Amino acid sequence: VKEMVRSKIRLRSVTPTRVAWGHPVSIRGKLFGGHLPPGGVNVRLRIGIGDAKATYGVHEHVKGRGRFRTTYTFGAGPASTHRRYWFQIATLPSGNYPYAPSASNRVFVRVGGHPGTG
Repeated sequence: VKEMVRSKIRLRSVTPTRVAWGHPVSIRGKLFGGHLPPGGVNVRLRIGIGDAKATYGVHEHVKGRGRFRTTYTFGAGPASTHRRYWFQIATLPSGNYPYAPSASNRVFVRVGGHPGTG
């Protein structure tokens, strides 16, 4: 018998939603599901544009009430270029803890302009 626990994860906010090249955004998320294992659960951090996506990190040991916060800083870009990126988070398998991997909603951020203008 193998038991799997459905995991629900939500991307609560990515702020600001408009940012200049070279500036950071703050990312807040929450893992739902009641009890989390003592060592916590790992969460994959994704960024995408259109249909393309990339994993840019893992937030480790989310535990307690399941809330976590991290940042992402965009690289330099031409001031005249504006892009619409999306962020998403996903649960990862965690040792012997029976979480079924799942992904959150997507939150969009517009990036462009001169680093001094936002």
